[in-house]
Amino acid sequence: MAIADFDYVDTSGEPVDQHDQHQRLLFRFGRQLIDGLAHGSYQPIHLKCSAPVCSSGALTPAELIMSAKNSGADLLVFGGIHKMSTLVQWILVEVADVSTNKLLLKRLLTFRGDTDIAWDHAARYVANLLNATIRWQRPK
Repeated sequence: MAIADFDYVDTSGEPVDQHDQHQRLLFRFGRQLIDGLAHGSYQPIHLKCSAPVCSSGALTPAELIMSAKNSGADLLVFGGIHKMSTLVQWILVEVADVSTNKLLLKRLLTFRGDTDIAWDHAARYVANLLNATIRWQRPK
């Protein structure tokens, strides 16, 4: 299972520039997602590609799928996080079958807060959701 970088958008309008904090939290989210999936039936890997950011916002779907194929993955996890207000953020998480290019899962989730604890909880929730939902894939 290849895990792409998640995109991040902040439209909360908060006066303080939180770009660096959000990039740190986004990186941490990705690491925790990989760690959480490793406790399930998957052998997750961080997706690598030729672009500086390997995400659905930076690459075309074909480029993402090709990067996942080149990494030897059967599944590709990708998505993004959108901070819409001071307290509310949305996570879009999608899973595609690399061999068929078909979308297997698409979930839009919310989480409250913009702290390490809130982001950690969101990463664990997404990992648990994926571990519970995509059981029919071959185990590691």
